[in-house]
Amino acid sequence: IAAASLAALVAGATMNAVRDGAKQFKGLPYRLELVGTINGVSFYNDSFSTVPETTIAAIESFDEPIILIAGGSEKGSDFRELGNAIANSRVKSLIVIGQMTDRIVIAARDGGFSGEIVTGLTTMGEIVRAAFKYAKSGEVVLLSPAAASFDMFPNYKERGKQFCYEVARLTHKTS
Repeated sequence: IAAASLAALVAGATMNAVRDGAKQFKGLPYRLELVGTINGVSFYNDSFSTVPETTIAAIESFDEPIILIAGGSEKGSDFRELGNAIANSRVKSLIVIGQMTDRIVIAARDGGFSGEIVTGLTTMGEIVRAAFKYAKSGEVVLLSPAAASFDMFPNYKERGKQFCYEVARLTHKTS
């Protein structure tokens, strides 16, 4: 936003126009995208986050307790910093999926994470339902995988679409 604002100002836009444009920007799909709130639980889709560094940034974006959904396929990442970040953040429950499950669980435990860790889920429906089960009103369910999607999904977009779909299904079940 800062770079776009500066470019707009240099091109002759007024400060009010820049401010209005920034307020109207809804963000991009699959990048910390709020996809729904159910019974006070906010669901965020950050499926584009395919490396630990972006997942750490996503975790640091919230002040609320987090149920983090992480994992996927190999990209050659080192998960030690992510494990430390999980242990020293508002993450209260960790749902780990895919081929990187063992590496992420070990990193989180080595980092000192003492919250609930859930593994062994194989569909996005199971994943979203489990996350909702652990969440309370005022908390956040965050899909921010820190890994590629190719072990379970064709790409990050499909992973994100399935997350949105399953959150929408929850909305209909709790109405």
